[in-house]
Amino acid sequence: MVVIEKDRARDSRSVEVVGTYNPIAKPAAVKLDHERIAHWMKNGARPSDTVARLLKSNPAPAA
Repeated sequence: MVVIEKDRARDSRSVEVVGTYNPIAKPAAVKLDHERIAHWMKNGARPSDTVARLLKSNPAPAA
């Protein structure tokens, strides 16, 4: 999962990598940098529908 500027093409260079998702692994492997995701969302980033579902099913660990 990456942060990318809205005005850039979908396949252009990302601003930052904030997670990975491997649907082939059993069970599917999801690794998220919740701290960086929160930072970007506080600064106006909006997740795609797919990323929003992954965030909902993999919440940040309790502090």
